[in-house]
Amino acid sequence: MITRPGTGSRIEKMKFCRTVYEKVLNNFKGLVCHCINLNRKEIIIHDIDDYGADTKTNYY
Repeated sequence: MITRPGTGSRIEKMKFCRTVYEKVLNNFKGLVCHCINLNRKEIIIHDIDDYGADTKTNYY
């Protein structure tokens, strides 16, 4: 679930469905991050994988 400002001062909850998911993740593409723990090295987001943190992956 994600939230967005509603009418007045209410916060509305929205389901994180496919269209919202794509819109949010596409907004991250091209984002430049300055990582403090990497001495402010620039990291540019080019692509976002479609698996979550709960998905087991093996990198070799």
